[in-house]
Amino acid sequence: MKNHDLSRLTFLVVDDLNTQRDLMKSLLWEAGITKLSFASDGQHAIQKIAKTNYDVILCDYNLGCHSPNGQQIFEESQRLGLLKPSTIFIMVTAEPISVLAHNTLSAPDDYISKPINTDILCKRIDAINSKKQVFKGVYTEINRKRYDRAISLCDKMAKKHKKYKLEFAKIRAGLCYKTDRIDDAKIIYTLISKKKNTIWAELGLAKVALRDKSYDKAILHSKQIIEQHGTLIEAYHLLAEGYTGKHLYINAQNTLENAIQLSPHIIQSHQILGQTALQANNITVAIAAYKQAIKLGKNLFNMTIDDQLGLARAYMHG
Repeated sequence: MKNHDLSRLTFLVVDDLNTQRDLMKSLLWEAGITKLSFASDGQHAIQKIAKTNYDVILCDYNLGCHSPNGQQIFEESQRLGLLKPSTIFIMVTAEPISVLAHNTLSAPDDYISKPINTDILCKRIDAINSKKQVFKGVYTEINRKRYDRAISLCDKMAKKHKKYKLEFAKIRAGLCYKTDRIDDAKIIYTLISKKKNTIWAELGLAKVALRDKSYDKAILHSKQIIEQHGTLIEAYHLLAEGYTGKHLYINAQNTLENAIQLSPHIIQSHQILGQTALQANNITVAIAAYKQAIKLGKNLFNMTIDDQLGLARAYMHG
């Protein structure tokens, strides 16, 4: 343990089982980590994250049937802007990591399989922390909404840190897209999509096509992604949006239902399905979708008035 000085860091451990929380406490104490907080479910986890800027969050994926899972906690914390760029969020899981990573709309910093080895955990945290330091300047500019500076810094840092070249390209493309420099984003996505293991660039091309209202291209890109990576939920959302752009609401509805079958706990899928089913005049499906969105968001801050209004509209149509 002497190679890892993590004693200055604050940790939040999220697990529904007392025995697992106690085990994690022992493992972290063994590494000299004593600044610990604990949460036993998703609601308390988000409340704690909202109040405290933790350096590291270790969150179990499966938190029981009455709590949001770890992925929902991560995505909701992101949506609410509770996670600083420097915060390390690690998902602890007994599930197959490859399945979890592909089913998500956004991924945490790392996944660690049970049972946990203290030395491996500390090495992972060290590695993630070192990487975040490389990107710190870029994220500082983004947080200050100085996007031009962030884009320039991405170019500069990519030359200095060649092993992160693709990741800086991803950030730069996203910033170009965000600031309506669609042609620049498209150039980056097109160049990078020719390389291996760059699914984010393929997703980017689908988003650009949607922004340009080139719905046929968006549908084509999304279908190709699904053929190669059949469990990537974001691709299903993009495909449904492409179908909606062409007023093919039944196709969009079927696409979203497939996404929900693959990963039933992603709230956005149910929210979009509710909207789409209303457009398709499928009131029964719309009501069920909004009800499920409200149910999933019950213990989070994600139960928005929009879901309740959507459900009311569905009942009015029925």
